[in-house]
Amino acid sequence: MRGRDQPVLARSARGGADRAVAPDPDEIAWYDWLTEPQLAELVDDEAFVPDARQAYHRWAALRRGGPAPAGPAD
Repeated sequence: MRGRDQPVLARSARGGADRAVAPDPDEIAWYDWLTEPQLAELVDDEAFVPDARQAYHRWAALRRGGPAPAGPAD
């Protein structure tokens, strides 16, 4: 996703770390890297907040080459 209308989430999705990722177990119940099919299966779970779910569906539509679903007015 590129361009002026690109969501912040998509712009910050790539990153790097110079050491192992170690979330605080008091704050994070579970974490892992997911493949696209795994994420597609999990994203509609109630554990995902609505804006994360919407951002995923917009990203997935654009990745498939289709129009992004309409979202709330900015």
